[in-house]
Amino acid sequence: MLFSHPKDFTPVCTTEIGTCHVLLRDFQKRKVQLIGLSCDSVEQHKAWYQDVLSVKNVELYKDMGFPLIADETREIAELLGMLDPLEICDDDKLSMPARALFLIGPEKRCRYSILYPATTGRNFAEILRVIDSLIVSNISEVGTPANWHPGDDVMPAMHLAEAEHKGAQEKSVPSGRRYMRHLPMAMPVAKPVKPSPHVTPVTSDFKIQLGAVFPDFDWCATKQGINRFHKLLERLKGR
Repeated sequence: MLFSHPKDFTPVCTTEIGTCHVLLRDFQKRKVQLIGLSCDSVEQHKAWYQDVLSVKNVELYKDMGFPLIADETREIAELLGMLDPLEICDDDKLSMPARALFLIGPEKRCRYSILYPATTGRNFAEILRVIDSLIVSNISEVGTPANWHPGDDVMPAMHLAEAEHKGAQEKSVPSGRRYMRHLPMAMPVAKPVKPSPHVTPVTSDFKIQLGAVFPDFDWCATKQGINRFHKLLERLKGR
C-alpha cells in the first residue's frame, strides 16, 4: 500500500500515520506492506515520528513500522498524479501531495486507488475492508456487495453458468432477469488462474489506471537509502 500525505507536523497527517502504525499488524496479517510518501526531508520524517507515536500513546523513541519516502523534488508525486493544486506549501509555494492511496498487487499492478482532499483523513477501516474483498475475489469467482465484511455472503460472478454456483440463493427482481444471487462465504467458487491482461496507460491527470503496471522509480526513505521501487516491493514480499 503506497499512500501520500501533504506535510509532516500537521494534525490530520499525524493522525493518519499514527493510525497506520497502530494497525500495522492488521495489514501484515493480510500480507500488505505499507509505504508512505511526502515532500518533506528524511530529517523531518525522523523528528516527526516521535510526535506521531506520542499522539497514539505508543512508546516513544521507537521506529515507525514502515518507511516514509522523502520526495523533496516532488518527482514521484508528479509521476503518480498525487499533487493537489489547491494545497500550496507555505515554504516553497509548490503544490503538496493530496491524500492518494494505491494498493499494488504482487504483480506490481494497481488494484485500488483513492484520492482524498488534504482536509479529510482517510478511513483505514474501509481500506482494510477493500483488501479483504480483493483477497476473496482473487481466490474465488465472486464479488462482494455494498457494505460487505468478511463472513457476509458473496455474489457469484455474472459470467458463471448456474451449474457453476450450486447452493446460491436467488432473489427475484421486477425485470425477471436472473442475476441477483448470493452465496455463503464458506462456499466460494474456485477461480482459475488467468494471465493478467494488458492495460493501456491513460493520459488523464490522475495517471495510475486500475490494472496498470506500477512504474518503477527511485525512492528515499528513512534508514533505507536510495533504491528502486520495484526492488523494494520484491524485498518486502513475505514479511
